[in-house]
Amino acid sequence: MLETATSLGALSGVLRIGIIPTRSLFVLFAVILLISARQMMAKRRDSVSNDNLEGGDRWGMFGLNSSYPDADLGRDVPYHVQRLHLGMVLMYGGGLISAILGIGSGVLKVPAMDTGLRLPIKVSSATSNFMIGVTGAVSAGAYLMRGDITGAIAGPVALGSVVGAVAGARILIRISNDKVRVLFAAVLVALSPQMLLHAFGIRPFEDAR
Repeated sequence: MLETATSLGALSGVLRIGIIPTRSLFVLFAVILLISARQMMAKRRDSVSNDNLEGGDRWGMFGLNSSYPDADLGRDVPYHVQRLHLGMVLMYGGGLISAILGIGSGVLKVPAMDTGLRLPIKVSSATSNFMIGVTGAVSAGAYLMRGDITGAIAGPVALGSVVGAVAGARILIRISNDKVRVLFAAVLVALSPQMLLHAFGIRPFEDAR
């Protein structure tokens, strides 16, 4: 359900390449990352509380409520999906921005599910990983048809991503929600200044080479 909104956003982003100033998008993205990091840390103490079991019956007809196994807690943790309409809007925006900037939309999807749908952080992370492949295929397919993808570069990068994803999935189920939340917030904060530098054409890592 969420992927329909994200895929539409990705297609919209591909069609809007060159129309929206890239600098403005990088600045907007940097601000969104900082706000998302702050919001995620503010929710740090209620990640597996009863808050995500309330108010979810409204969306029960879609069969979205479920539970996930948590090795750190030693039990299954139930959750209810909340504010699906807000989540769909945020997913569309995440797909749109990721396609325009050529970045993985996970850094937007996880905060969207965490804040909008009130999902536990582990569910948000795992669901985002599943969705990234579909969203990436939508925008990458369009870029491939336009001749904007270099296979010699994409191949090794994809291989490294797969290895990292397998390792991350195994680690995810063994660490606490608080640690996942802190780690993800740290990644968002680290990415924000890089986006601001890109907005003004500064690429320190490339310049160093």
